Amino acid sequence: DFKLSYYNMIQNGYLSQDTIYIDSLAVKKQIFLEQVAYNSDFGYIQAVIGLGYPAVTMQNVSGILYTMFREGLVEQPVFGFYFKRPKNIFNTTGAYGELTLGGSDPNHYVGNLSYVP
Repeated sequence: DFKLSYYNMIQNGYLSQDTIYIDSLAVKKQIFLEQVAYNSDFGYIQAVIGLGYPAVTMQNVSGILYTMFREGLVEQPVFGFYFKRPKNIFNTTGAYGELTLGGSDPNHYVGNLSYVP
């Protein structure tokens, strides 16, 4: 059991282990925070799975991205976000964002990316 504070969110819970499915990929024996109580401006949150570097994880738990890299499910331990502003903010259909795990999507930028440790 532990208590985690992150910005204006306080989480109480315990560590659980399960197989996490992301699209067709199965991340086996992934450890994550299962929440039993919360205080957040974000609304209801059941669990937290971090994308952070191993040095910033709690209790030496590998984040899901590093587990995926270690198991050979992704090529690199990196991720990228793409956000697109909708033309009509009242139209909530369609995709306005994308998370890429294991690399970057060159369809969403021009030039080279620089990685900073």
